[in-house]
Amino acid sequence: MKIKFKLKARTNTELKIIISRIYSQLDSAYQITYDTENTITFKYKIWRIGSRSESRRKVDVGVFKVEALNGENEVQLSYFISLLWEFLIMIVLLILGFAQNSFVFFLIIPIPILLLIRIDSVKKITEEMMSRITK
Repeated sequence: MKIKFKLKARTNTELKIIISRIYSQLDSAYQITYDTENTITFKYKIWRIGSRSESRRKVDVGVFKVEALNGENEVQLSYFISLLWEFLIMIVLLILGFAQNSFVFFLIIPIPILLLIRIDSVKKITEEMMSRITK
């Protein structure tokens, strides 16, 4: 299960400079899976050594597309956030709540809140990333 988001921005910067800025934003945490002249697809390297809390603020999968429009370049970032772990934990807690004790249901309450915080932080990071690319 994934949620899809899109960001678009226009800039007068040349294509080569935009592509180099995209590469500089995709640090060692991301693996580039597909690369053409104007499209870069990437995914997060989840199994690398590092903080697990840092991985919650990263984009799971994303695509940068650069298109020329009326003398300007439009940069489009489509990215996905996976909801798999949150839903699995909620399902396990629901099963435990029905099987063991109804007080387990109270443990479900923070999970959607944490999910909303995660979505908001990823949105902020991608907006910062896009502003650095199109500056």
